[in-house]
Amino acid sequence: MHPDSLTDYCTKFEKRYNKIIKEENKSRGKNDKLKLLPHINPHAFRHTQASLLFFNGSDPITISKRLGHAKVSTTTDIYSHIMQKADESASDTLANMFYKQNIVATNISNQ
Repeated sequence: MHPDSLTDYCTKFEKRYNKIIKEENKSRGKNDKLKLLPHINPHAFRHTQASLLFFNGSDPITISKRLGHAKVSTTTDIYSHIMQKADESASDTLANMFYKQNIVATNISNQ
């Protein structure tokens, strides 16, 4: 696939649906307008993929290979902020699990 094919598709998609949204907005009130689609940059799909993988527990080596980075350090440098948020989310998940288990254990021991 030629790289411009996806870019062209995204541009056509954006224009097509923004035209529909503009038509729909003509019959809506001032405070009830639908938002237009933003410019869709195909490169953002790579970032979305990496973010989804990090947040769902994939390791940096696997993600780096999927993105085609020569070095894992490239991936970790680019996505360090996402990795930090994913780690915080994992930490919150563990805290919630332990907190819930503690409540259940306390309730059982009080019976």
